Amino acid sequence: MKLRPLFWILAVILSFSLVSAFNVDINEVYVNGINVEEGIIQVESGNVPIVICLEGNEDIENVRFKAWIGNNVEYSEMFDVEDGVLYKKTLNLNIPENIEGGDYTLHLDIFD
Repeated sequence: MKLRPLFWILAVILSFSLVSAFNVDINEVYVNGINVEEGIIQVESGNVPIVICLEGNEDIENVRFKAWIGNNVEYSEMFDVEDGVLYKKTLNLNIPENIEGGDYTLHLDIFD
């Protein structure tokens, strides 16, 4: 009898995309507590915490992050950014159990 795995493991490739005309520096991104610099990591199904550390280069109101893998999309709460201020924002992206194992790209967008 073949045993079924208790969870799926995904390899996540991180890519950044800034879709706005304003200037924000993304300093670090952590996925499941691992600092990711365009590398490949493994995650299990379920809630995967994504922590984004950024610095504002101008004052911007009503900023929001969007993170997604395939059809799984999460949005951050809206927040304001001030020039020269460092921020740490967390999103929890749900990875379903029925997703097939393989390589997936984690997309991060910031917009106002």
